[in-house]
Amino acid sequence: MKQQRKSKPALPALKRLLPYYHPYRQQVAIGLIVVIVSSAGSSVIPALLQRAIDAMGPTGSRDRLPWIAAVMLVTALVSGVLRFFMRSIMNGVSRRIETDLRHNLLARLLTLDAAWYGRWRTGDLMARLTNDLSAVRMASGPAVMYFVSTVAGGLIALVMMIRINAQLAAFAVQSRDMVHTCPETWLTLSESPSERWCDALARDRSHV
Repeated sequence: MKQQRKSKPALPALKRLLPYYHPYRQQVAIGLIVVIVSSAGSSVIPALLQRAIDAMGPTGSRDRLPWIAAVMLVTALVSGVLRFFMRSIMNGVSRRIETDLRHNLLARLLTLDAAWYGRWRTGDLMARLTNDLSAVRMASGPAVMYFVSTVAGGLIALVMMIRINAQLAAFAVQSRDMVHTCPETWLTLSESPSERWCDALARDRSHV
């Protein structure tokens, strides 16, 4: 019998992952702190660039340029090191969660009878055990990491924009509707081809 892949709301599905974070809550907390600090460091560089440009003006002091350049270089290096560690920590957590999911899924599959397996195609099961679990791993680690990085970086950038020019900052915030519409449109366009690809892969594997 052919099983249809139905789209489900993302938030309830992600909530089911929360128990898998519990054994690694310390690593997740450290990883998210590193993400925020790294985003803050990256946001400092434009402010330092502004100081360097001001120092080259008629009322500025060019003697400050070497110091500003040195601070920019150190900030960039520290931010790069922090980004390496944040990827290492969060990707490591996602790999462990994927392993735990595989173990639980295998234990569940071993309890099912032959009639259940007769209702499912082998290729579809293989696709779910490989591609779907890989997608869950990406959602449990890199997706969380980049989401927190985007939010933290956006808030810091917003504060800096308000300090420079509140009117321009308000204009940028008002354009958020476009920012919201573009990802939703992209997800709508990419969802159908992705599902067709998974179904095609399942059909191919069912013949193995």
